[in-house]
Amino acid sequence: MRSATSRCGGVGVARLAGFVGVFGLAAGCHPFVSRGPDAALGAGPPSGGVAACFRAAVDADHDGLDDACETELAERFAPVVIHSSAEPNLPTDVDAFLTHATLAFRDDSCPKADAIVARSPDQDGLLRRVAHSPCSGSTVTSDGSRSLRKHRTFFLADVAKPLQRGSLDSRRWRTYVHAYPNDLGGVTLQYWRFYAFNEAGTSHGGDWEALHLVLRADGAVATVRLLGHASIDELDPRELTWEGLHPVVFSEVGGHTSRASGDGIAAEGCDALGYCEVSRDAPRTRIRQESWTGGTVTWPDGQVTPGGGLLNVGEKSAPLKGQSFLRYSGLWGSPGRFYFTSGYWGPAFNETSMRRDGFVTAWCAGMAGPLDRAHECWPSAVER
Repeated sequence: MRSATSRCGGVGVARLAGFVGVFGLAAGCHPFVSRGPDAALGAGPPSGGVAACFRAAVDADHDGLDDACETELAERFAPVVIHSSAEPNLPTDVDAFLTHATLAFRDDSCPKADAIVARSPDQDGLLRRVAHSPCSGSTVTSDGSRSLRKHRTFFLADVAKPLQRGSLDSRRWRTYVHAYPNDLGGVTLQYWRFYAFNEAGTSHGGDWEALHLVLRADGAVATVRLLGHASIDELDPRELTWEGLHPVVFSEVGGHTSRASGDGIAAEGCDALGYCEVSRDAPRTRIRQESWTGGTVTWPDGQVTPGGGLLNVGEKSAPLKGQSFLRYSGLWGSPGRFYFTSGYWGPAFNETSMRRDGFVTAWCAGMAGPLDRAHECWPSAVER
């Protein structure tokens, strides 16, 4: 281990000495000596668990965890994401997407309410927008009102076709981290990734996908949650492949749903018939993304490029590092003819497994600690 006065990956080790003693070197110090998958799976968890994170020195997002400590923890367990070599819509980041986006409003029962609100808005430009529908008398806000069926809502219009491809510059492949205390006495780590377009059977603009790791108080992974098309799948950690403490997940081609294996995910260029499935061990079938800071992306032809790293976004009620997009409650793509062909919501308003009372399960499952859950986990208003 490095001395207590050293720095690695831009993180002060001295400040988090107790935490580093639990999990090894500071974030960004790859390669590192890993405890291997047994630590992640709960066989012989590291002594001390995640207790150091609850001794908050700086807690700007008010969730009861030290901000630097939760970032360290997120780096330690950051996933490897395997995309298909046939993927038509690569990841990107929010700021790059917004440069080409248009914020608009629609009410499908009142065409005269439809309006373009802002072109190329920055993150703050998504917020504090108000629309009045003269037909219904409704007042809709862009940072609280959530449309249940996508009929009356703010939305970010689908970007032009070439931009739907996502970023060919893998430095834009940002992974957005949400960490919070959970009801097991541990910490839940959510890893969100963004795509400009979903080109599956039900194509739509703006696609958010995620992997959740639920850590116990002893620091071991109790549960892995994978966001699906309509529900969240809860898996035993042993159902995944691990590279040290890094879980390996496979992104469904076009649709981006996270899976535990590449079975059934089409790839290209690997047999005479032009079809095969994604395999972690067959480089021609996949694009391998290391999501941690300092990680790389390996392409099917063997080229290696820098990755986009992690960004700890904080909480919806108190975003970190300027990530105010969390508060935007509109759609991330244009409304289509049907619900499934319309844009979807961002992380803090995500639809996956949302409860009937509006509780945003994908953002708040098992949340504990000092956060005001009424504000953090529900929209402030519901529209049609």
